[in-house]
Parts: sequence; structure tokens; C-alpha cells
Amino acid sequence: MGLEIVGIVIVAFFVVAVLVYYFLRFRKTESHPEVLTPEDRAEMAQAALDAQEAQAQKALLWQVAQHESQHGPINPAMICPHCQTKGAVRTRAVTQKKGVSGGKATAAVLTGGISMLGTGLSRKENLTEAHCDNCGSTWHL
Repeated sequence: MGLEIVGIVIVAFFVVAVLVYYFLRFRKTESHPEVLTPEDRAEMAQAALDAQEAQAQKALLWQVAQHESQHGPINPAMICPHCQTKGAVRTRAVTQKKGVSGGKATAAVLTGGISMLGTGLSRKENLTEAHCDNCGSTWHL
């Protein structure tokens, strides 16, 4: 029985020693900057700057992708009629409602207005929308 107690004390001492070792080794963290060496502080500051720079780069790429999806890719040959800038105009294909379609109006009269529920009266026209990144104007071709 005395030998068992000695064994338990030795194991407990070993566990406590391992815990103290890991505590002392890994206590240099952001929550305790006063125990960091100047090199560790510089490394942490550089890591924080790198993370901020990466976040800013990611946000900028997202904004560029969002702008391109909204206004289309740049058309390098097109010149803005408002500011005369070449290479800053984005174009994309759009569909725009334009006036009343004669055929749809006739069909609405013949069907008692039921065809209007599915088709409406306006006709749609395919256009090209242009947007100048320099002056911000948008127009249709």
C-alpha cells in the first residue's frame, strides 16, 4: 500500500512538471504582451500588418469584381462622348422595355386581356449599356 502511494505521488509530480513546462513555454501570447521579447513584438506587429493588407487587397478585388459584374468589362476601343476618355468605358448587353408592342396589344384585345397577364404590353429591346469609369456617366447605344 505504501508503494502505491509513492507511485501516485511520482505520477502526480510528473504531470505537474509537464503542465508547468508547457505553461512557461507557451505563455508568450497576445494576451500577455509584457512577456514578449522585442523580436516577438515586431513579428506580431508585422503579422497584424500583413493580415490588414491581405484584408484590404481582398476588399479591393471584391469591389473591382462587383463593379465589373455591374457595368461589364472594359472596351479598350470605345471613347466616352462626355469626357473624351479612351479605354475607360465598360459595356454590357441589356434588355430594356420600350413602348407598347402592336402585336401584344392586338392579342390583348382578341383574348379579352388574358394574354396581358403572361406577356404584358411592352416590347423589349436589346441594347448596349456603356459606363465611363472616368466621369461616371452611363448611356445606352
